[in-house]
Amino acid sequence: MRSAISVYLTGGEPFLHPDIFQMMEYANLRNMQISASTNGSILGDKIEQIIASPLSSLNISLNAVNPNEYERMNGAPKHEFYTVLENITNLVEKRTIRPN
Repeated sequence: MRSAISVYLTGGEPFLHPDIFQMMEYANLRNMQISASTNGSILGDKIEQIIASPLSSLNISLNAVNPNEYERMNGAPKHEFYTVLENITNLVEKRTIRPN
C-alpha cells in the first residue's frame, strides 16, 4: 500500500483553521513533507508556532509592490500591505536567530 509523502495546506487562509498546527503534527508523524500557502496577513501572533512547526516550506503571497497596488489587487485596505511586510520581516528575523 502506498501512502502520501507530502501535504500542501492551502485554499483560503490555512492559518485561520483552529487545528492547523495539529494537522501539521499529524502529517509530520507520518513522515510527510508539509508546505503551506498564506497571504501573510494574520501571521503575527502565530510566528513562534510556525517556526516551531514541522513546516518544510511556507509560501507567502504578497501580490503587490506597494500599498496602492495591494489594495487594487486584493481589495484589502492599504495598511494590510504593511502588516504582511512586517509579518514577513518578523518571521525571517525570528527564524534566523532561533537557536538550533
